Amino acid sequence: MTQAPYLFALSTLLTLTSVSQAASLSLTVSSIPEPGEIYLGIFETAEGFGAKDLGGNTVRPGLVLGARQVVPAGTARLEFELPEGVYAIKLFLDLNGNGEMDTNFLGIPKEPFGFSNNTKGQLGPPSFDAAAFQVREATEIAIKL
Repeated sequence: MTQAPYLFALSTLLTLTSVSQAASLSLTVSSIPEPGEIYLGIFETAEGFGAKDLGGNTVRPGLVLGARQVVPAGTARLEFELPEGVYAIKLFLDLNGNGEMDTNFLGIPKEPFGFSNNTKGQLGPPSFDAAAFQVREATEIAIKL
């Protein structure tokens, strides 16, 4: 008798999980000045999106997917599978291979970076809402560094 609540909870969880549809996201990154490694984060909430870095093994709130990809100069295409939903992406090109975005003494990035919707922030990164986009079925977006 005590197993009934657990079975109900499990069946509810499985039902809710099956409702989310998987969708493909194709991301084209352009204006890559030289070969390097792109570090990117795909976020589903504003919490964590404003964090300074993407490197390391730290768990960040709202981070759905973190990825690294070696890319050539010019243009690169990255493919991801995500549940349908609203997301925002931030990324940077690590030119010197140290695994972090280098900044000057004022905190201004010295390496190329970008955000979904090609949005820009004023005196810092843009808001999650400014960078947010909808993923449904096959979604294609582009970010220019």
